[in-house]
Amino acid sequence: MLFSYGVQYPQGLHRVVVRRHHHRIFLWGTVMEVKRKSLQGFDKESIIKHLQDVAEKLGKKTLSVRELKKYGEVSSATIHRKFGGFSKALIEAGLKPSRIYKRNQKEMVKELAALMHQLCREPTKNEINELLTYNARHYEIEFGDLKTAFDRAEMAIDTPTDEIKITVPTKKDSRKYGKLINFRGMQHAPVNELGVVFLFGMLANEMNFRVESVQAGFPDCDAKQKLKDGTFERVSIEFEFKSNNFKTHGHDVNKCDLIICWIHDWEDCPLSVIELSTLIKDLQKGE
Repeated sequence: MLFSYGVQYPQGLHRVVVRRHHHRIFLWGTVMEVKRKSLQGFDKESIIKHLQDVAEKLGKKTLSVRELKKYGEVSSATIHRKFGGFSKALIEAGLKPSRIYKRNQKEMVKELAALMHQLCREPTKNEINELLTYNARHYEIEFGDLKTAFDRAEMAIDTPTDEIKITVPTKKDSRKYGKLINFRGMQHAPVNELGVVFLFGMLANEMNFRVESVQAGFPDCDAKQKLKDGTFERVSIEFEFKSNNFKTHGHDVNKCDLIICWIHDWEDCPLSVIELSTLIKDLQKGE
């Protein structure tokens, strides 16, 4: 006869789990399987390797205590003793914790900011779940909702995050996005001349411009600018992502009055220049 927790079971009637001398014995009819769960002889390195092996066999990036109990060879008690917690062991093994009760909000924001910086946009829930230590639900619990988490991370984007390495899968011919600016209807900064044209269209009225025509040839735009006395002056405008591109493109300074760009990098430019990146910062301060 065998005993489990002080209850006597006759052999051969049911599938029974019996613990004796750190063995696990399964009985099903006359079939017996003995699987040893050693609580000794495991150091941190071997536990980490074992966790990685079990996760790889299951095709998963995380493990639960239940899965370790079913497929592993080391007890969760041993892991808690060695690492101070099951989640900590998973993190050291390069796996994602299935549950994290004590979350470090500062680290959560840093990781999210690093991912947003690499993507140049707000990540989807699937991207957060796949690429970060904490999943989307953790961010919702800690910050109330993902929007609040994104706002916190956006404020931290300019802080150094070089120590955080996140591998983001890339696609061929993937679209690129500029830095987050969240300016009215434009979420990202321009990355080319077309973005500058669009942003100018949004601001033309506030900048006291009345656009007469826009063309593909040089100069790009024929407009009238309203002066302080209420009169209008004709202005020929060339759009550039960087003001220095005006020279690179070989344009004639005598046939243009104004360069509108995102980045002004042309020292001693003989033309008037409006740098939109500076302009929208000033506008955002007043909003």
